[in-house]
This record gives sequence, structure tokens and C-alpha cells, in this order.
Amino acid sequence: MTGLIYKDIRTLLKQLRFFVLFLLIFALFPGGQTAAFAIFYASMLPITSLAYDERSKWDSLAAMMPYSPADIVLGKYALGYICTLSVTLLAVLVGIVLSLVGVAPAGAEELLGICLYAAFAIVMQAIVLPLMFRFGVERGRLALMVVAVAFVAGAFMARDTVTSSLSSSGLFLFFPAALVISAVSAAVSIQIYKRRRR
Repeated sequence: MTGLIYKDIRTLLKQLRFFVLFLLIFALFPGGQTAAFAIFYASMLPITSLAYDERSKWDSLAAMMPYSPADIVLGKYALGYICTLSVTLLAVLVGIVLSLVGVAPAGAEELLGICLYAAFAIVMQAIVLPLMFRFGVERGRLALMVVAVAFVAGAFMARDTVTSSLSSSGLFLFFPAALVISAVSAAVSIQIYKRRRR
């Protein structure tokens, strides 16, 4: 599976290197909204990877390789985790550094809000990926747009309420919940992919 993740990262960097650079720059800007954009888009990079796979007929080649359906599916989920958590960590670290040097004070709620966006992004990925495996990226594009808009809007609306009512320890309970949802999603996606390969 490591080889699959490496293949996806190399493909994304080769095809989208300037966009990935802009994504990282957005994560460097102080303020939750720019970080949220970077985090949510990072979580959707597995969809971009799936689109490249479809265009290059990767599934046909993968069927001749010693990769199981679970390897291929979990590789996409792992790619999403890596991208989302990397951008989230970068945004949090930048917020802390800027706060320490007094450039842009970042309170606890601001940093917790960034972490909340990451949890929402992981859940969004968990909902979208089974649809992409089932219908393909081209046919599933409308569903992707609807889910993405709903989750981004929901995250912005929930941010202030959740971060003001929960402690940091309470907020981080969202991550285990997001991972449970993601595990269920991965199991569903594996079954869908197995049926596609028959």
C-alpha cells in the first residue's frame, strides 16, 4: 500500500505542483477561513487522484498487480489523511508561531476551530469516497459538489458554537468519531470496489 500512496503523491505533485504550493501557502495565512479552504481541499485530493486513475485506466493495470481491493481503497483513504493532517498541522503550527511573535494573536478557539475543520474534512471524505468508487469521479461530480458545499457551510456554522462550548479535550473527541465514520466508509468502499472488479 505504501507504493500506491507514493504513486498518488508523485502524480499529484507532478500534475498539480503549483496548486499544491498555493494550498500550502493558504495554510500559512493567519485566520481560520483560509486554513479551512486549504484543509477541505486537501481532503479532496484523493478524488483528484481517482480522476487521474480513471483517465489512465489504472484499475485495469492494478488488476494485474499483487494489490488487493483493500490495498487500493485504503491507499486513497490514507492519502486523504496524510494531506488533511499535514495541512492542518501546518496551519496550527503557523498560528502558534505567529501568536508567539505577536504578529497575529491566535487564541485557543482559533486553533481548536482549525482542528474542527480537519475533523469535518475527514468525515466529508468518508462520505464522498464511497460515492466516487461506486459511480466514478465524472458521474459522481454533482454529488461531490453537493456534499462539499454542505460540509464547508456546516463547518463554518458549527465552528463558533462548538469551540465555545467544548474544552480542547472535548473537541478532540471529534477526531475518534471521525475516524470511526471513516473506518465504516472504508469497509463500504472496499466492498464496492470488489464488486467493480468482478
